Amino acid sequence: MLLMGGLFSATMLSILASLAYKIFLCVAVYKDATEHDDQNAVLWTVLTVIFGFVPAIIYVIFRYQKEREFVVCRHCGKMVSKKYPVCMFCKQPTNEESSRPIVSEEVKKYLILAGIFFIVKIVFESIIVASGARQGVTFNLF
Repeated sequence: MLLMGGLFSATMLSILASLAYKIFLCVAVYKDATEHDDQNAVLWTVLTVIFGFVPAIIYVIFRYQKEREFVVCRHCGKMVSKKYPVCMFCKQPTNEESSRPIVSEEVKKYLILAGIFFIVKIVFESIIVASGARQGVTFNLF
C-alpha cells in the first residue's frame, strides 16, 4: 500500500503535518504578540514550541484581559490605560474605542494554515490507527 511504506508513509506525512502546524501556530502567536506590543512575545512563542496549543490559548486569555483594561491610541498606536482621558505619549484624547481588529489579517492567515495542517495531522494519524487495526496488530503479554 502506498501510504504504509516508502519515503512518504502516513507516519512521515503525519510528522510533517504536525511540524507545519506547530510552526504556523508559533508564527501566529509571535506576530500577534508583537502587534499588540507584548514584551513577552518570544516567551509565548517558545512556550508554544514546547507545549503546543495550550500556551497559545493562555496567551489569548491574557491578551483579552489586557485589552479590557487598555485601549490603543488612534493617533500614535500605543497602548494606554482606559482610566486616562488622554494618551500619555501623544496627549490626544482616548475617549473613543479603538477600531483595531481583534486579529489582523496576517495572523488570521497563519491561524488558518495551522488549522489546516492540524486537520491533516489528525487524518494521517487516523489512517495509521485504522491500518494497524486492520492488520491485526495485537499486544501479546506472553
